[in-house]
Amino acid sequence: MIGDIARHVWHSVLDVGLFLVWTNRWNQAAARSAAIRRLMAAGLLWGLADLLSFVIAFPGQQAGIREWSLYLLLSLSLHAAALLVGAYALDFPLTRSRRPYWRPCLTKHRCMMEQLNRLVNKEIPFTVVLFQIHNLQDMKKRYGPDVCQSLLDTMSARIQGRLQADWRMSLSEDNLFWICVEGGTREELIEWKFITKCELVKPWMVRSKHFYAEVASSLVTYRGDEEGLAALVERALGSLRLPHPEHLGVTVQPDPEAARRAELTEHLRDALKLGQFSVHYQPQFDIRSGRVRGFEALLRWRHPEHGFISPAEFIPLTEASGLIVPLGMWVLRQACETGTSLLGVFPDAVMSVNVSAVQINDPDFPECVKEIARSAGLPPHRLELEVTETALIASLEYAQRQLMRLSQAGIILALDDFGVGYSSLNYLKKLPFHVVKIDKSFTNDLTTPKEAKVTEAIIQLVKHLDYRVVAEGVETFDQLNRLKEMDCDVAQGFLLSRPLAPEQLPAFIAKHLVHP
Repeated sequence: MIGDIARHVWHSVLDVGLFLVWTNRWNQAAARSAAIRRLMAAGLLWGLADLLSFVIAFPGQQAGIREWSLYLLLSLSLHAAALLVGAYALDFPLTRSRRPYWRPCLTKHRCMMEQLNRLVNKEIPFTVVLFQIHNLQDMKKRYGPDVCQSLLDTMSARIQGRLQADWRMSLSEDNLFWICVEGGTREELIEWKFITKCELVKPWMVRSKHFYAEVASSLVTYRGDEEGLAALVERALGSLRLPHPEHLGVTVQPDPEAARRAELTEHLRDALKLGQFSVHYQPQFDIRSGRVRGFEALLRWRHPEHGFISPAEFIPLTEASGLIVPLGMWVLRQACETGTSLLGVFPDAVMSVNVSAVQINDPDFPECVKEIARSAGLPPHRLELEVTETALIASLEYAQRQLMRLSQAGIILALDDFGVGYSSLNYLKKLPFHVVKIDKSFTNDLTTPKEAKVTEAIIQLVKHLDYRVVAEGVETFDQLNRLKEMDCDVAQGFLLSRPLAPEQLPAFIAKHLVHP
């Protein structure tokens, strides 16, 4: 009897040991739930093995049903108890709980805040990264709690898959993912945050239906100064633009436009499959000669119920949901194929395509661009990518590496909306741009002397730096003449031409090449 008890205790110790060893790999490998199932199966097999060994060891012993049942119950109970002890020690339940911090790979948020408080008290530098799902409550109302739960589990697994072994992660009562990192440079963590966000906005499937998350993120660093934990938390939450920060979370006010955004986001994926998107091309003219310099590709969405939807409304939805990546690749492919079709009648045409921050932060983006241009047959120096300042502001060094890969391939790079941000000149100094597009607000202000002087100063400064200058939003002859006097290179706007469908381009080119 003593030998049987010792054998059960030894196997129970093996259960807990295997449980603890397996969890050390969870930051890089399978989810904890999979490990639980395997360990429970192992416990069952070990229990049956004990039973078989008892029969083999004592083949002639007489025992009734009661003895065999008691032996089997004891064997399985001890193994199950060992698994429960191991799960409790790691703060991980074997059953799904409604408490938000009881999820795979998560630490109690209270423990996370206590750890942050200890780091602050010891003045140890660290960085906190936050991820928030903007449309979580909308999905819960529209599709039920099961989809909401699936979203949280999917986001947790995707973040966990990118964590390093010594990083901590928790989920607050307000469904904010908190990641605490000790060490590492800020630039590296910013790059990690944006690449992780690109993973989070990818679709996931529930009951054969695709869903998309709108994800916001923030990053704050504690450098051992006098800032307390409360101020650090408030700064982190403030970066997410969330109102009313509290000790462990925030209260988000309802958005009256949330239902329409959710509806449009849901329809966006099908819109690409159903052919509801189209690309039109707005001509760009050389101001001095009046000849066509190239075209800017502009995306249009004709919704079957709502009609034409403004890009200002649906483009942010594609960026928040991650659809901008496949949609942006589709626009790029359409523009390259159209540019190739025009090489016979207009070999000098430049096709300009807008690029979002999500695309720039995709590590594979430069290679995808080069492959699309190559497969379409468009020379790289006939493709221009327009990048806004918002796509660069998060991580300048990472954007520099991405843009350098594109520039080395011969692709033209344009800084779009120049002058509206705070770091425009810094971008020109550090990034490999070839063209600068001044924001249309400067074109609109040419009617007043003071604003005209500001616009002229910007144009002259950019030209002294050997960049080609493009003015957009030209709608009057007075604006066009003033830009010509300021020695601006290229202009585009409704005065010169509205965006054209692809089938209109050959006739348009023939007319303006012969009659500038």
